[in-house]
Amino acid sequence: MNVKKLLAISMVWWVAQGAQAAEPASVDSIKELMDISQSKSLVELSVDQIDGNVKTTLDQLLQGQSVNPQMQEIIDDTREKTVALMKRSMRWEDLEPKFIDLYQRTFSEEEVQGMLDFYRTDAGKAVIAKMPTVMQNSNVLMQQHMGAIMPELQQIMLDAAKRIAEAKKQQPAAKS
Repeated sequence: MNVKKLLAISMVWWVAQGAQAAEPASVDSIKELMDISQSKSLVELSVDQIDGNVKTTLDQLLQGQSVNPQMQEIIDDTREKTVALMKRSMRWEDLEPKFIDLYQRTFSEEEVQGMLDFYRTDAGKAVIAKMPTVMQNSNVLMQQHMGAIMPELQQIMLDAAKRIAEAKKQQPAAKS
């Protein structure tokens, strides 16, 4: 056998091995991973926290402002509509196929099996059990952080609105 044939056979073999290694994860293994990692519960927890997050965000936006009854009604209506929209759009039944597709595009079967192996260990079970607390505390941390920068962020938005209003005044009238 000459060197060229040997090289060609070697290349075909290596390409075939690479293709096998990159086999996308199966739907069944992804569903098992989502089940063992309690993905559905984490999504549901996030949805349950939406109302508090929206309330906190609206409170931060209005920080230091007096709110009359009409304004409060608008705030409450906005919160209700926002929460309802988020709950409708974040149903697990709608999200699961999208997560499966995402996992298939991102992870190989071997990688998903490795994650499953990890989540079956005591350390993996601890990660699963503690992740909702980590997520909740991260959420609180981010809200506190955003609260600290909210006045500056509001000022940036107000400045932008003023600049846009000024730019509109300087714009020539549109021809009919």
